[in-house]
Amino acid sequence: MAEDAGDTTPDLARRAAAEDDRPALIVDGEPVLTVAEWMRLSTALAAGLVRRGVRRGDRVGLVFGDGDWADYAVATLGVHLAGAAGVAMSERLPAAERRRRIAACDIRGVLTGERAGAEPAAGWTSTVALTSRAGPPARLPAVRPGDLAEILYTSGTTGEPKPVAVTHGNLTYGQGRVRGQLFGAVDGILAGVPAATNAGHSALMVALGSGTPVHVPTRLDAGAVAAAVAASGAAAAILPPAVAARLARDGLAERHDLGRLRFVMLGSTGVPPAVLAALARALPEAGQVVGYGSTEAAPAFANRPLPPWSAHRDAGLFEGPRAGSVGTPRPGCEVSIAGPAGEPAPTGEVGQIRLRCPAPARAYHGDPAATARTFRDGWTWMGDLGRLDEDGQLHVVDRMADAVVRDGHVVSTLDVENALYWHPDVLEAAAFGIPGPDGPLVAVAAVLRRPVPERELRSVLADRLPEPDRPDRLDIVGELPHGILGKVLKRELRSRWAAAGSLR
Repeated sequence: MAEDAGDTTPDLARRAAAEDDRPALIVDGEPVLTVAEWMRLSTALAAGLVRRGVRRGDRVGLVFGDGDWADYAVATLGVHLAGAAGVAMSERLPAAERRRRIAACDIRGVLTGERAGAEPAAGWTSTVALTSRAGPPARLPAVRPGDLAEILYTSGTTGEPKPVAVTHGNLTYGQGRVRGQLFGAVDGILAGVPAATNAGHSALMVALGSGTPVHVPTRLDAGAVAAAVAASGAAAAILPPAVAARLARDGLAERHDLGRLRFVMLGSTGVPPAVLAALARALPEAGQVVGYGSTEAAPAFANRPLPPWSAHRDAGLFEGPRAGSVGTPRPGCEVSIAGPAGEPAPTGEVGQIRLRCPAPARAYHGDPAATARTFRDGWTWMGDLGRLDEDGQLHVVDRMADAVVRDGHVVSTLDVENALYWHPDVLEAAAFGIPGPDGPLVAVAAVLRRPVPERELRSVLADRLPEPDRPDRLDIVGELPHGILGKVLKRELRSRWAAAGSLR
């Protein structure tokens, strides 16, 4: 069967269980599920959900913490087998935000980990174990590719998180082609991501469909992730860019044996070239894969593979006009730059980035107007400014919501951040627009490894940015606000500035 013609996660799981009984999910070094065990436990859970009254198309909340990976995996597939759709919500989310999502998605009930409490806004709350208890036989519905499988929330870095509806056909698109081939058929992948998030969901799909064991740690600070990589012996790692930056700049590669790593996949957002350069030197035998995509556009994405430092030792790879490229689209996908009227922009010109692929499109749950704005003409409009170079490489200029326009000139906050990261003591940086007396200004907040004079940081900026692009304000802070996946929440920085006039 060609999965691209229409597939479901239960179909994917059944085929995987028949082909391979190796551990699929390994938590803190302990194998917890083969695909066959995963399928058996999820089928029992699905029967329990049906007995509880869950019907095709119902939404079921999945509230789990990083110590609940096995239950989270079983719950995700079990909900699908019951014909329902999962709405994953990390325990890290504030209770008020979980209540908001329960209401917005009309969630029928919530499955949780053993340590979690009740979710009062839901119709019922139960654990995987309680729901899976034996009872009268329950007939599971036939699940179709067009059925709703998940509602995934965007990260909310620039605005409020938005719910994205995902069908089985979209979720499983292309999964059959990667089985046994991911990262060149490595023996194991470590995913340093939280459970019950978009990245955690992606890790489950890799474990279910790739034929490669997925290792997940339950502690996700950079030191714990580095220790988990060393202990697992995995040849590939999927890391949020913030964790990769700390790994490269905190000397963690020197304190842990990471020499078996051969590939590092760096999320779905841009990574400063200075961080890539530091990571390459810290892990000289590991190639890097920089990815670009979004919750809305998946499975369409672009990526840029970089060879291991030991194979080239060319510092110029991380500097110059092509250093910030996020690569080219995956096979079967397309990227386009749209001009002001939606026309394809010429090579080198900046416009809005669009992605598309043959998979069934996603949509915003319950918001047809927003869906019509973002999913149109067969493309997903990314809300990012970018350009294509003469080799078809995609360069992201900035989020449209983050770029600062003053006197007709567009200042890229990404360029400001990328320049500041070249100072070796800058651990994190975030640039954003603020109001000024004569128009918008650019502020940048930085987290440092040790105290550094502001003039030294401004000297780095002056070396790498033209004068109109240099920030007006530079604040040194102890930490930046992050979302669950480690992305900096610029909307919070803008709110703090509006309230206090400073971040210091």
